[in-house]
Amino acid sequence: MAGNLSLLVFSPLVFGILLLVVRKKGNWIGILATFFPVIVGSFFFHQYFKKGIQSISEKWPWISFHPKGFDSLKDPSFLTIDYELQLDGISLAFILLTVLLTFLAAILSWNIEKHRNLYFLLLLLLEIGMLGLFVAANLFLFFIFFEMTVVCLFFLSGKYGEKGKEKAAFHLLLYNGAGSAFLLFAIVLLFLQTGTVHIEQLQHLLHTGSVQLNELTKWSIVLSILIAFGIKMPVFPFHQWMVLMHSHVHPAIVILHSGVLLKIATYGLFRFGIGLFPNEWEKISGLLLFFALVNIFYGSLFALRQMDLRRVWAYGSVAHMGFVLLGLALGSETGIRGALFQSISHGLISGLLFLIVALILTRFKTTDIGKLSGLRQGSPFAVFLLFVGGMASLGLPATSGFIGEFLVILAAFEHHPMVGTLASVGIVLATGYILRAILSISYGPLPSMEGEKGTTKDFYSDFSDENKGNNWKWNMEKKRDPRVTYEVYEWLPAIVFVLFLIGLGIYPQWLIEFFVGA
Repeated sequence: MAGNLSLLVFSPLVFGILLLVVRKKGNWIGILATFFPVIVGSFFFHQYFKKGIQSISEKWPWISFHPKGFDSLKDPSFLTIDYELQLDGISLAFILLTVLLTFLAAILSWNIEKHRNLYFLLLLLLEIGMLGLFVAANLFLFFIFFEMTVVCLFFLSGKYGEKGKEKAAFHLLLYNGAGSAFLLFAIVLLFLQTGTVHIEQLQHLLHTGSVQLNELTKWSIVLSILIAFGIKMPVFPFHQWMVLMHSHVHPAIVILHSGVLLKIATYGLFRFGIGLFPNEWEKISGLLLFFALVNIFYGSLFALRQMDLRRVWAYGSVAHMGFVLLGLALGSETGIRGALFQSISHGLISGLLFLIVALILTRFKTTDIGKLSGLRQGSPFAVFLLFVGGMASLGLPATSGFIGEFLVILAAFEHHPMVGTLASVGIVLATGYILRAILSISYGPLPSMEGEKGTTKDFYSDFSDENKGNNWKWNMEKKRDPRVTYEVYEWLPAIVFVLFLIGLGIYPQWLIEFFVGA
């Protein structure tokens, strides 16, 4: 199997390299390039479940810091950084989420016109970064791929979106740059103290006491890891950059950001927080539980106040990631599995919700809830998607959202009943902001807005001539079918999201199998 993991990580470039030489058909090439990783990921899925291969690894010599005269036979891994990749069930779950969402985001990006080839090339480089960090077997390689995602996302965010995208990109760079500095500090400190950055070897050295870290060093590393991934999650008060991203950047990019990139925090806290420092994690679990509840309540309450649909989903993501942090903070098997399941589930839910944003923006040029009333008359399909995504988001049974939240709250009641009770109240608040958004958009009178001279004009009359076929009000006036039509690149990803959300809700065990041993 040696070399197959590298093929997985760099598979987007198999066809993506054509974007550098072929000027036309960039959207076709981009979609094809993101489909190839789906095929490779499916191969590893088959290896894991059908052949029972629980772990796949790849290792090549890379960098050595051995002093002159050092006998490498005694400990060949000491003061070395190898190119090493490893895939287990948890990594595979996030890999499959990555390749699926990137493929669907590429399809949704079909109508990108501005610097199309550059857009898809950045998208593919972003995918390489995401795939790489989920299979990196040492901290140094993880950091390289981590930084790769930040840089690619910065350029995508600053170039593709609406007014305010540059500010969002700047905040992304500022916050994530600070997080990267803390993460690098932790990695360097670990390497200086232990002589290795290999994750499994670090676990062995730290858990067996082969390497003794003093309290100051140990807590400096732990707190640096917490801050780095707390910014990435994001944990209050490091959330504002994420809200700006979700509000101003192209929805296809937001699908990847909310669906996959936020989950790097889940993965990092599990691998490097719980994985390397379980005793310290237990000591600060009370503080982490507090911040988890703050995220849940703060996100839900602020989502209730928003009039822009994108900001509703953004603050909703803050609340959802609060449940993820809650499960991780509990540290029990049920809590961790619930957190991991919730991460995958939220990736799919947010993907569908921001796909809906893309559909609405394309046709109605706004996501202002006050201007979108009566949408069910002109776009029943969008309302159907909104209902499915909303119900999954609030955790309705038979949807994936129910399973993750149920496991986390169950774990909370097992260890901290009061925390479980408060988290349950958070679900009630989620019901409020989600139903408010659905009902406000789906029902009500036809929207109107003030004209230039104070006269009232119908909002949907602002459509350009080429888009009037998708303007349901214009169609009604012309005695045509009032329903908005959708292109294949719009409804196909939507159907895939719906199938996964309901499928995981009905049969969650196949995803839970990835987390055995967590």
